[in-house]
Amino acid sequence: MQSSSPRKYGALIMAFTDFPEIEKTPQEVNQRGINQLFKMLNMADPITRAFNALSERDKKLLIAIGGTSESDLSNPYHSNFQLENYSDEGFKKIVKAIRYIRRLAEKLPCESALETYTSSKQLKQRELRNEKHHSN
Repeated sequence: MQSSSPRKYGALIMAFTDFPEIEKTPQEVNQRGINQLFKMLNMADPITRAFNALSERDKKLLIAIGGTSESDLSNPYHSNFQLENYSDEGFKKIVKAIRYIRRLAEKLPCESALETYTSSKQLKQRELRNEKHHSN
């Protein structure tokens, strides 16, 4: 039985040990790439997905309620209509606005009650009650 010659495998071993020196990618670049990948795969967190799916008008409302400003964006050149473009502080302000709206919505009547009490029949009855109340 012949033993393997070092000469035969020497070049192969060298190929797996001699790697060129490559500069490390900055963390910011890595994070941008990860965020872009998550965006492409639609793997954002549920808060970001929900905010980004809102209409521009609804986003403006949340931004106003949250009290965010351009200084809350992670980069001044980013759009304020994508939640991933906000700094942690801006993200927290938007989440606070969402919580406020959810608590407010819990105190209001449900959609079926709104439909029922805004029908033409109900509005007519309301008008009659108001007339009686004001005439007394």
